[in-house]
Amino acid sequence: MHPPAETWTIGQLASSVGVSVRSLRHYDAIGLVRATRTASGHRRYRPSDAVRVRHVLALQMVGLSLAEVGEVIDGDDALLAALIRVRRRELDDRIADLELARRRIRTAEHADNDSVLTALEEIMTGSTFTPEQLQRLKARHSSTALADWTGRARELDTTVRTLVETGAALTSDEAKDAVRQWHRLLGEMAAGDPDVQAAIVAKLDRRGAEAATHGAISERAWSYLRLLPMP
Repeated sequence: MHPPAETWTIGQLASSVGVSVRSLRHYDAIGLVRATRTASGHRRYRPSDAVRVRHVLALQMVGLSLAEVGEVIDGDDALLAALIRVRRRELDDRIADLELARRRIRTAEHADNDSVLTALEEIMTGSTFTPEQLQRLKARHSSTALADWTGRARELDTTVRTLVETGAALTSDEAKDAVRQWHRLLGEMAAGDPDVQAAIVAKLDRRGAEAATHGAISERAWSYLRLLPMP
């Protein structure tokens, strides 16, 4: 039982929701679940923060990365729906792959040793996701990948603001190169899924580019990029 208090310690919250103190510190560091601080610097949480942590855990359970959770947890329903559709398709592919593996194992159960080994080799090499694809999926959500994406987005923002300031025509080679860079960045963030790309663009329009990208893309640059034709 937790003591009747308006705030909880980090240990009390961890116990309440069943996560580690280390996880809560990480959530705080990346802005998912913000703690207040006492005069002595100790973290304090409200009981309502337990609900938010459970929401984080539920979104992770359906396969969203923490970066994606941060994008949708405050009510970006369109992007959440698009991301969940992507995860559902990925799960469908994995289920189909497992069904194929089970059929091959059943066939191999009563075969000779060479046939069994051949079947197992086919299972290992016939995965829906190749080792390279699995590595890319994992890398796309890493903090390093996100930092790299943000850095390149900031560089693009600087380039686009220069185009605006110099009055570059929308049909200029520089403008065309800028929009190509933007669509590469957008495609990376959406893993090439058009539904997710559309939801991200809608979010930039709805929330504002600076807020949605945490300052990586300015409103001035976004207004210019929106005028440029698709590459």
